[in-house]
Amino acid sequence: LSDRVRSLVAAGIEVAVATDHNAVTDYRPTIAELGQKERIVSVIGDEITTRDVPFGHFNAFPLEAGMAPVPYKDTLPRAIFAAAHSAKPYGKDTILQVNHPRMGGIGYFELLRFDPSDIPGWLKRAPLADMGFDALEVFNGDHYANLRKVTECLSDWYALLNAGFRSTATGNSDSHRVSFHEPGTPRNLVRMADDTPGKLDERAFIDAVRGGRVVVSSGPFVTITVGDKGVGDTIAAGEAEIVVNVDGPEWVDVDEVQLVKRGEVLKTWKLNEKGAKKPGKRPWRLTHKETLKAGDWVIAIARGTKPMTYLYRQTATPFAFTNPIFVK
Repeated sequence: LSDRVRSLVAAGIEVAVATDHNAVTDYRPTIAELGQKERIVSVIGDEITTRDVPFGHFNAFPLEAGMAPVPYKDTLPRAIFAAAHSAKPYGKDTILQVNHPRMGGIGYFELLRFDPSDIPGWLKRAPLADMGFDALEVFNGDHYANLRKVTECLSDWYALLNAGFRSTATGNSDSHRVSFHEPGTPRNLVRMADDTPGKLDERAFIDAVRGGRVVVSSGPFVTITVGDKGVGDTIAAGEAEIVVNVDGPEWVDVDEVQLVKRGEVLKTWKLNEKGAKKPGKRPWRLTHKETLKAGDWVIAIARGTKPMTYLYRQTATPFAFTNPIFVK
């Protein structure tokens, strides 16, 4: 655990959710022993890794230190989700996340033959499926050099949102080794009232994740606002000025920003085009006026084409997206 904590601190991770396979892990004693309490805090968790009858991998957090792992052998998704949502300290408010849903034999959606084109029909054909998850891992660290897999999961998530299933999109490094799994690529940027390193209102953190106040990024920082409402909030229908702000360190390339409504690209800004702001002029503030209807939702996506050579997989290009602003 000391190696794990050192790697997290080195990567600038401020809140680490422990997700060892079928083990409830608590980093807090190690953080204290290493004298890193002012840099990082941890949340106790478990990566539920189904065995014998495979249904994929799921994260559950927060949990209580010392408890047994959430049941994972010969059990159905509804039983797994129910056990996670009954665990202390917050019971039904525990976050249950579907991990890497399209990762072959360990992907929930692959194993259950998820059909984003006909979700009601799929649910009738897949009686073992359970939709009681709170978060969906759209961007997995094993895919940061293969964004085609990320966009596939984005399309699944769009279909779920359009069908009325609100789950928070997340991005996680899936780092189980310190040798080549960089922690924090991608990472979740969670909107909190107080984000001071070393301090955490855990209940507020869980509420923020559940409420979709999350931006996912492997480098760029992108936010979306309408008036005083931001990621995870709900606005009234009508004409709206949508503002997309994009930032990031100079060594992270950003050359395209997209505004997406209900899964369709509404607006694309090419930051390298003639007449556009030069890439070095950061941050960018981009605006678009749109008439939004009840049931709409909007997100922003930022990407670059210059590989991030400082990562283990040096072909990875920068990618980030927000969770939605919803319209009622």
